[in-house]
Amino acid sequence: KNIMNKDLNKPFAHLGQPSWGKSNNYAVMETMAKKNSKLSTHFAVEGSKHYDFTDFSQFTRLTKKFGSGKISPKNIRIIMNTLLLDFFNSSLKGDKKFEPQNYEQMFSELTHYIY
Repeated sequence: KNIMNKDLNKPFAHLGQPSWGKSNNYAVMETMAKKNSKLSTHFAVEGSKHYDFTDFSQFTRLTKKFGSGKISPKNIRIIMNTLLLDFFNSSLKGDKKFEPQNYEQMFSELTHYIY
């Protein structure tokens, strides 16, 4: 809890499923993000579930039986590769400014939240 209430002072981006159901995971993340003095953003991918964000979902359809969502492996891969590479290039390399709202225009499955 002490860490969650301190300023990260680092850019933060989370990419995930729209909801965790009854879990408080996103409430905890929001608390942390609001305390951060740098950009904190959350991207929710409609049609995704937890296993869509693993490499496993890229190689087998078995994840559809064990908890992945309706989004295609190709679409989630493109979203992850684009968004995360741009975030890291901006944050670590100082490339062009990372503009979270631009990704909703690129990918209809995305909703973003800035804290």
